[in-house]
Amino acid sequence: MPGYSGRCTAPLMVDCKTQTIVSNESEDIVRMLNDFDLLDENQTQDDTHPLIVDLYPPQLRNQIDTANEWIYKSINNGVYRCGFSTSQEGYDRAIKDVTQGLDKLEEMLSKSRFLLGDKVTESDIRLLPTMARFDSVYNPFFKCTTRTIKSMPNIQGWLQDMYQIPGVPETLDLDDAIRSYYSNLFPLNPSGIVAKGPPFNTTDPKRGSHVKQDLFYDKAERSSSSSP
Repeated sequence: MPGYSGRCTAPLMVDCKTQTIVSNESEDIVRMLNDFDLLDENQTQDDTHPLIVDLYPPQLRNQIDTANEWIYKSINNGVYRCGFSTSQEGYDRAIKDVTQGLDKLEEMLSKSRFLLGDKVTESDIRLLPTMARFDSVYNPFFKCTTRTIKSMPNIQGWLQDMYQIPGVPETLDLDDAIRSYYSNLFPLNPSGIVAKGPPFNTTDPKRGSHVKQDLFYDKAERSSSSSP
């Protein structure tokens, strides 16, 4: 925001009209965005069948909430507990959670394309940033060394699927993430040297359709099914 000179964190939702911060809590922001009936930039309300993405469909809400809870504890927050542990005991507990969480993900994704079935839900979105950075940042830098995404074919396939969703690659800048972690976390990297991340193949033509209508639940379908 113009004139602001304080500390900045991400994510941050800002109301551009009122120049007011709405929220900096990722869980709340994801839910708020899903509450809006947002159309794809190439769609209009006049389209015959506009897709209005629903990441939190009613029939899966209990499953999504359950998945979000353990994914956050063991993986999203688990990698930070590893990286910022100040005792061996604390690190051992954290790395156990991360390892078990990744193994659970690998098992789940052996049975379905996405975490809770054949379509993307909020749980997939919440998991994506951590998995995208895992081999380049959290494995070497945060000492999450018991597993790599490259060694887990089901998670790697899921990550390739997520990367190929239209619009997703533009929101993930892995090189910038690597630079940010290695440059800004002085206590963990006093030298400021930025490591080179391993290459990652983000595409696999065998993974199936990446047409949005095939990947997401549609709010319009929910509305039509509830109509008398």
